[in-house]
Amino acid sequence: NYEFSRKTNFISLHLILGITLLGGVIYLKNQLATKANSKFLEAYSEGDSISASRSISNAIKLQNSNALLFFNRSLISDTILAKYPIFSYDLNREEKKVILTCIDDLKEAERLSPLDAMIKHNLAVLYSAVNNKNKAQDKLDEALKIEPYEPLFATSKALFLKTIGNTEAANNQLLEAVKLSPEILESEVWMGFGISDSIIGRLIANNPDTLNPILAARTARIEMISGDLQRAKHLLDKVTTTLPNLNRPWLYRGQVALQEKDTSMFKTCLHRALLLDGTDMLVHYVLGNFHASIGDTTDAIYYYRQCLISYVNVSSPNYIQTRGYYQTKTIRNSVLPSKLLSMQKHHINAKNLCLTLAELYKGISKQKEAQLFNECYNGKKELTKVLEETSIKRL
Repeated sequence: NYEFSRKTNFISLHLILGITLLGGVIYLKNQLATKANSKFLEAYSEGDSISASRSISNAIKLQNSNALLFFNRSLISDTILAKYPIFSYDLNREEKKVILTCIDDLKEAERLSPLDAMIKHNLAVLYSAVNNKNKAQDKLDEALKIEPYEPLFATSKALFLKTIGNTEAANNQLLEAVKLSPEILESEVWMGFGISDSIIGRLIANNPDTLNPILAARTARIEMISGDLQRAKHLLDKVTTTLPNLNRPWLYRGQVALQEKDTSMFKTCLHRALLLDGTDMLVHYVLGNFHASIGDTTDAIYYYRQCLISYVNVSSPNYIQTRGYYQTKTIRNSVLPSKLLSMQKHHINAKNLCLTLAELYKGISKQKEAQLFNECYNGKKELTKVLEETSIKRL
């Protein structure tokens, strides 16, 4: 019995040591993978695709069951996608080879995280890039089935349908996206579709006055576009009373007030909108336009710069749902192609805004800042670097 007990204790001790050692190895590998992923994020943000690719590949070798790592590696394809109009790609052989590799990464991410809508959306874009239209449409449909109320996915499907020549279905899909996010009415995507006023009228008819304040806010925005300011004002007054903590209704109410030349009400509403969401680029843009129009150069510069800061920090609507890897991070804008996010928001021409800022800085004898924004306008300097190297002091 003593000998049996001794052997049992010996085996138990070695088993515990083995489990502890295995746990330590797993922990170390996870820490190294997290560190490698962080290096990827840093290199990616600096535009160093070679270092980014090396770092994320090292992370995957250490942690090959993490969907987010495979997802991150696929984002390298954005440097290729950025060269072409969305869903209209004409890749050369080398570009196609890179995209096919990224598709494999996303397919593995999808296998590890099968219910993540963003993975499916990005897969759709990459399938479209290699001219696999059927799989692209299937993945867009799957993304919308998982998250039917995400305007980003609805907008992507509208763009895809337009690209393959299904204009009527594309228009209907874009109207569905507008119902989810009325700001699309002022976006680059909307302008590119050239939808007629009669379709706008149909959209209004489908959104009658309602006790639902969210629908009322959407209808008000559509009414503003159509020119019925009184109807928009009535709806927005109701919305801002019922749900006073939504920032966009305050912005829209302020825009109505400005059109009615009530600048006091305009300022009150815009500052309320800013208080509720200080990162909304449209609020900063509207305030910049207002101060520029009255000759208040310093405040115009301030709000235009804040607008561009929000513009470069635009974030994806969700992060990848990968179980058990909470320390793993992705970039703020993890949608493919990255320009899609800004295209579905208020159409702010960042390049032209840089030129405006150059002229405003020049007007107050800030030659260094004026030169930096001019260089950005001419494509010689990155916007993020210019924003880091400039500032404005408000009185």
